Amino acid sequence: FIEVKTTLTDDKDVFEISSQQIQFAKEHRENFHIYRVFNAGDQERVRLVRINNLSLRMDQNRSGSGWWSRSQTRVGISTAKAQSMEEP
Repeated sequence: FIEVKTTLTDDKDVFEISSQQIQFAKEHRENFHIYRVFNAGDQERVRLVRINNLSLRMDQNRSGSGWWSRSQTRVGISTAKAQSMEEP
């Protein structure tokens, strides 16, 4: 399963994800991935980051990696430690 999160800029490292999406990620673990698109709509500057197995990354954070933070109804996830993808 793939969830796509986009932004029009390159400087927004954190994005929101709903509690329902987090629950889905937990249920599907290694089969759930997020693709983060930066500079959406700008063919010259577009950048894609893949976040594999969101649930595992969240579990690892509980041991102190500082990868995500929880708010009341949303979770902000930094893509700084995610895997950048090269253009094909």
